[in-house]
Amino acid sequence: AETIAMEAKHRGVTVTLALPTDTDTPGFERENQSKPEETKIISGSGGLAKPEDVGRRIVHDALKGSFFSIMGLESWILSILCVGMAPWKGPVLCVLQFYLLGPLRMVGLLIQWNFQRIIKKCAKDREQRGGQN
Repeated sequence: AETIAMEAKHRGVTVTLALPTDTDTPGFERENQSKPEETKIISGSGGLAKPEDVGRRIVHDALKGSFFSIMGLESWILSILCVGMAPWKGPVLCVLQFYLLGPLRMVGLLIQWNFQRIIKKCAKDREQRGGQN
């Protein structure tokens, strides 16, 4: 997305990278039928958004020319952690990103540690059940 945004900018084209939470759609319901237990636990902490809210937010952010379209705390943290080559959006946001990147990296590591803990527990439980999901 960053590359396309750079290549298209001179033509007045903007790119919006949407980072929504799980969205209550028929596709999400189908996905949940075969989703591994650890994925259900991990994604369950993020909440479930209404498709109308997600759509409105993405369209609003795209029309505004925002590079990131975020919904919720997790996607906001992700937008800061993944800002590396994202387009410039002003000095205030740049300073905010600069000062938050280090502390949020620690938050990201704690989140990853928790995810790994969940994955190991589910694997152990699955093994004790004889490999059944």
